[in-house]
Amino acid sequence: SARGGCTNMRTIRSLAVPDSTVISLAVTDICGTQPSACDGTLQGGVLYLASLGLTGTVPPELGLLTDLETIYLGENHNLSGTLPPQLGKLSKLTGIDIDDNKISGTIPLALGELVNLESLSLDNAKLSGTVPPELGKLSSLDSLLLYNNALSGSLPSSVSGLGLTRCRLGGTNRYLCPLPTLRRACGVDSDYPPLCSNGPHPPSPPPPLPPPPPPSP
Repeated sequence: SARGGCTNMRTIRSLAVPDSTVISLAVTDICGTQPSACDGTLQGGVLYLASLGLTGTVPPELGLLTDLETIYLGENHNLSGTLPPQLGKLSKLTGIDIDDNKISGTIPLALGELVNLESLSLDNAKLSGTVPPELGKLSSLDSLLLYNNALSGSLPSSVSGLGLTRCRLGGTNRYLCPLPTLRRACGVDSDYPPLCSNGPHPPSPPPPLPPPPPPSP
């Protein structure tokens, strides 16, 4: 058996594309029927497992695949467990797509180490806790999709400094107001219900104090 109790993984397609390899897997769990997926020997720049009906969890052994540039695990609706912090070791990653599933727990702080990451899609899942301020270190990030989870707390101001052109943070998430300027940058005001758990909008500043009365003659 493979490391970590995973079964083997069967590769049904491996073909070369410029600067990367696409690996498509038809299995019931990610470790599947070939041990190379969980022992660090699987070669490839893109791991494509989207919409395959995968079950089980995202194995921490994926953190051994240091040549990975993109991970596609989207639309595996019965994928569960938590996101392993070992994904933060994959320094070549430019894209993570792990959406539309039952994955719970928090967003790993280690994802903030992925300095080449351009796209992070974790929407339509069961993630909870806060948006980690470590994501503000992702200076290459262009797309951030976290909507329809159970995220709460304050949105970190560090994320508002990112040059995002595509982001969706609302849906079933509820944050504490006041929200940083990221809210307007992401355009969520018109796309989603109010994002604040403590009110529909950031609190208004108090009215100014009236001027003092003129001095008595």
